[in-house]
Amino acid sequence: MATNFPCTSTDISREDIALLNPAPELIYVASKSIDHERDFELVASLGTQVWIEKNFSGMSAPLLDRFLKGDNFVFNQQLFNTSLDPHADIIQSIPSFRIATDVDRAIITCIDLFDWICHDLSLIARILWLRGETAPLTITNAVQFSQGVCTAQYVINGIEFSIVLKESMLRCRTLTLLEKAVLVSGRDGVLWYRSRDGTTDVLGDGGTTDEDLLGVALKVALELRPEDVRSLTKIIMELHRVTFPLMKELDFDRD
Repeated sequence: MATNFPCTSTDISREDIALLNPAPELIYVASKSIDHERDFELVASLGTQVWIEKNFSGMSAPLLDRFLKGDNFVFNQQLFNTSLDPHADIIQSIPSFRIATDVDRAIITCIDLFDWICHDLSLIARILWLRGETAPLTITNAVQFSQGVCTAQYVINGIEFSIVLKESMLRCRTLTLLEKAVLVSGRDGVLWYRSRDGTTDVLGDGGTTDEDLLGVALKVALELRPEDVRSLTKIIMELHRVTFPLMKELDFDRD
């Protein structure tokens, strides 16, 4: 692991990555999102594949172009959340989706908010991918933030998405597929079906075990066809590109 705070004899400094010889086949950058661009620049010269966790906190057009020209992609657990897939028939047939997310942290800055909402954007990206949508996309969006509550509205290729993300004592997410089904998850994990009467019909191991959810998503990403990974990455990066500038315009002063 590359870190400026080594814990084991095999840990190396961030700067030492660029000196690795031979270069590793893949480097997974999971530093703070505000450092992702810097860390990508450090390792890009190695010519290895780079995964970026979650997002770049804003990115220039040249960086976007460089990133997409290589075999690089964005990794977020929700991008590779296959618990959506059993509902593909419903997902392909309805015009709107609602996501409600509780986060168990204070949202202090635009970076905080962008990091949180990127989980929901990744969920939207997978929905779009399951519907056969590909980049470039036609996107209109609006974002508001007040007293720890963010509301975001998107129309993407004519499909409506709404997000309500708020500070809470919990971390959980609800995805409503129109009025036909409600999917719920604890933390950032898999989603499982909740019927309209409140009972739960678990799909597979959906959310009820101590399964390594991150490990499962990584396995899915590694086994997916490269063209599908690239398609998901292009979709999510378009959503990032139109969202982050709106984050910077929001007022986070609560006084």
